Amino acid sequence: MNSKLTIAVYSLDPWDHSLSYLRYRSPAEQLGWTVLYGRDGDSINIEIIQEADIVLIQRIFPYWFESYQNVIDTAHKYKKPIVYDIDDLLIALPQEHPYVDVYRPTIQYIIMAIIDADLVIVSSNLLAQILSPFNNYIMIWPSYLPDSIWPNLPLRKLDKDHIRIGYMGGMTHKPDLDEIAPILQKLLDKWGKRIELHFWGCIPSMELNGSISTHFLDEKINYKEFIQYFSKDRADIWLAPLKFSIFNRCKSQIKFWEYAAMGGAGVFSKIEPYEMVVKHGENGFLAQNQMDWYDIISRLINNSDLLNQASLKARHTLNNYGKMSLHLNEWERIYTTVKIKKFSETYQNISFFQQAFYRFSEELIEYSNIQKRYILQLEQKSEQLDAILESRSWRFVQWLGKLRSLLFYRSK
Repeated sequence: MNSKLTIAVYSLDPWDHSLSYLRYRSPAEQLGWTVLYGRDGDSINIEIIQEADIVLIQRIFPYWFESYQNVIDTAHKYKKPIVYDIDDLLIALPQEHPYVDVYRPTIQYIIMAIIDADLVIVSSNLLAQILSPFNNYIMIWPSYLPDSIWPNLPLRKLDKDHIRIGYMGGMTHKPDLDEIAPILQKLLDKWGKRIELHFWGCIPSMELNGSISTHFLDEKINYKEFIQYFSKDRADIWLAPLKFSIFNRCKSQIKFWEYAAMGGAGVFSKIEPYEMVVKHGENGFLAQNQMDWYDIISRLINNSDLLNQASLKARHTLNNYGKMSLHLNEWERIYTTVKIKKFSETYQNISFFQQAFYRFSEELIEYSNIQKRYILQLEQKSEQLDAILESRSWRFVQWLGKLRSLLFYRSK
């Protein structure tokens, strides 16, 4: 392969979404690589595969199964290596996740894509361990801060008599935020006008009484527009709650990096993504229960030196470890070393476990297709029945029935 590669990307996430920048777009652009986006609305372009060096498939694109198969077959035809990128444990969403019903039908397609791929790229060590039975070739690309598009913001000047506490996250994090909502109300009750809460995107289900500001964030917002909007409004203390679940344990540390870029002290749940980067009491704080959340935030409100020190050290951690530009060689190495491992092989050569789960996925897909056909038949019959009920002939039959009943009763 040439040093400057071309990647054909197939994803259901928008081209300008944060995932695009975090997983492939920012590193590719900084390296001078070419990225060809293979989806345009509801249609896909497979012609770009011929001119690409690598085919990259993301997350739930395989749910478009016919399109996915077309991409796989074309990649095999032109002997292009297939990379599957997934940054969440989408096959094990918690029951309370707001989108669990959306992702549940995609599970079998995700498993099939993992087995199909020549290389799987994930965002955390634990996610790699969990998915390793499905593919022997898994590499880790953590979600670093794309510093080529993030501004270099000065640290916020603290007003110790007016502390801003902030949270940023999408609607999928509502169950996480709800975990600490009672603590936030307790803090509002104690500190009154000295603190104000700011929510970017998600807000708690529980109504809070106090100084509250909400900032709307579109779930599909252009990531550059999000950065521009988000970086205009700052906070002194940042919150990152995550409920303890296998799904959340597989997440990346991106929120730590984004908060560090904004400036301020972060309080994070004591769970894998943050335990990997937060040194408790130094560059951030880890909370294990509600009492921890209350005590840590109260200490930061009351101790401006501690808050400033944590903010400074978080920025230092970002500058030394969290910027994407520091790790471009790692991303380049992942993509330049991918090899076609299955093109000339049959699926009998993969492990028995992988064979079984591949067949299991095929069966689930077929069962899903049978259900879809059955539902379609019911919908068609329902439409036919609606058409009959709305027809003139049916209304005439109803009129005759009423007339017959009337004549019957009069004859008695």
